[in-house]
Amino acid sequence: MTALVGDSADLAALDPFFRIIQEGLAGLVDGEHFLDLLAQDVVIEYVVSVPGYPRRIQGRRAVADLYRGYGDLMVLHSADELAVHHDPATSVVVLEYAVHGRAVRTGRAYDNHFVSVISIKDRQVTHWRDYLDPVAVFHALGWPAEPRRCPDRQGSPGHDLHGVAVRVGEVRTAAAEEVVGPACVGETGVGVVRDPDRVQPGDHGVELIVGHEERVVL
Repeated sequence: MTALVGDSADLAALDPFFRIIQEGLAGLVDGEHFLDLLAQDVVIEYVVSVPGYPRRIQGRRAVADLYRGYGDLMVLHSADELAVHHDPATSVVVLEYAVHGRAVRTGRAYDNHFVSVISIKDRQVTHWRDYLDPVAVFHALGWPAEPRRCPDRQGSPGHDLHGVAVRVGEVRTAAAEEVVGPACVGETGVGVVRDPDRVQPGDHGVELIVGHEERVVL
């Protein structure tokens, strides 16, 4: 098993997903664990996903880091409905499958259907395009809050501020795929960058910490 997995249990919430992918790619790739199937420089694109989820990541380690936090939100208990469509001429495999589990915070059932378009080279996954049903995620985790309209420092109506990292005298922004949910100046939350060019240095008061678990802090 890859060293990226080790003895850690923080990937166990995704085991049904890992198993159905291995089943769908059986005979086409090598590796004992899902992460072993991926090339070191694999590119994964989440084409249809949910707000705040990365739209593109690169590298096996980045995939491992992203998936380690999955069990904080959701735990899968099964996966099924596998359909495999393989084009040997292009080394592309399309997998259709469903996963079932439960959201940790809400306790609601989670049932989603996926389509994964996977490119293989030298018996490793080199590129992956993923499609899911966002509504199924919202049903399990809860619907995202509406963006809040933030007033400026004088209290007059301002523009929507979504997860822009700003301090006094400077403006720093994060890509939309790196953050989730709404946030306003002066409030604690997590936000989505939609139009960072509209944000001015005067819109200070929050700072965004970019990483796997982003937080907006005062």
